[in-house]
Amino acid sequence: MSGTLPLQLFLAQAERFCKLSDLLNDGWKLIDYANSYSQKLKFFRKQVIRPFNISNASYMDIDTDVDNSIYANNDEYDAGDELFLTLVYDVIYSDSYSVPVLYFTAHHVDGQMVPYKHISNIFSSLHCHAMMNQFWNCVTQVDHPVSHAPAYMLHPCKTSAMMSSVTSNAANIQDSFYLLQWLSTTGSMVNLDIPVDYLKLLSNHSL
Repeated sequence: MSGTLPLQLFLAQAERFCKLSDLLNDGWKLIDYANSYSQKLKFFRKQVIRPFNISNASYMDIDTDVDNSIYANNDEYDAGDELFLTLVYDVIYSDSYSVPVLYFTAHHVDGQMVPYKHISNIFSSLHCHAMMNQFWNCVTQVDHPVSHAPAYMLHPCKTSAMMSSVTSNAANIQDSFYLLQWLSTTGSMVNLDIPVDYLKLLSNHSL
């Protein structure tokens, strides 16, 4: 098995995945868009509000250009209070690599984007040196392919090889539910958890 995913199968699995998400109230939504060739396509998105502790230095030092007094020195907040970042995860098909690609953005409460050099600070999953090195080897800042706004991307250059081994035991790529396995593996790096209940719902073939 090549480890790639044909576009039409991506679209079908994206729709199925979002139906499962609706049943689980997990927040993924399908979004219509047109590519540069006016081809009508879909991607899927999840937005989460993630708390962080204002006394945590790794979060406080997000950007020297951001006025951290809005977090630490404001009379409304005490050390140990939780404030929030808005994270948006988008899964978009790559024609170049024939695989899904995970894009994400992270913004402060004032709307400022967490900068590239500090983006790893907000992910508790990067708890060891090896994971941190892996993160910086695959994350890059790009223009979002739909909105054209700045975003971060988990580079897809190794997705095919990874998924070739992950799906090797399936009778065919459709049976493997490629998207679910890929997102479960890739999303863990950026604190994107995929509940095991998705697997339980897969037994319902009417979805």
